[in-house]
Amino acid sequence: MADDWVRFHMLPESKRYPENPAEWTEVLRRHHALLASLMASTADEDLTVSLTSYQSIDPEFDLDPDPDPEEEPWSSYVGQVTKWAVYEPDDSELTVRHLWLWPLPAREWRQLDWLLTAVADDRVRDVLIGPRSWRWLYHPYDGGADVVAETSVREALSDRHRDWLSPFPGGL
Repeated sequence: MADDWVRFHMLPESKRYPENPAEWTEVLRRHHALLASLMASTADEDLTVSLTSYQSIDPEFDLDPDPDPEEEPWSSYVGQVTKWAVYEPDDSELTVRHLWLWPLPAREWRQLDWLLTAVADDRVRDVLIGPRSWRWLYHPYDGGADVVAETSVREALSDRHRDWLSPFPGGL
């Protein structure tokens, strides 16, 4: 296992994608259990959620694009958002990386179910969830979640949810 993070799988036997309602329920149950424990470790401190999206543009026509709502349907869920665009030159076009920071009151953390579901379905990537102090980070991905936290918090989560840990060498 890594020294500063731990990986949890959201389905038994490291299955990557849920295929039925019972598996979708299990994915959310595990995310909820981990997030509730992490939130308790920082006294339910308000959260910051970061999301990243990518968009290719034609530099001659659109130097400040906004994500297409058809391609980024999650953008309608987030209320007060701070957004940055970083331009990355490519051979023939520009790629714009949008970084979205979304403040979320601790009491509303279950509003993240839509996001956790979209991540589990591989429709959204590059998500980080953490308290405003960033004392821990929760990185959900399709198939699981990585937790970066203090040793005592990681060990408590690992002990409590041993059967959710990655069985692979190195914790991956």
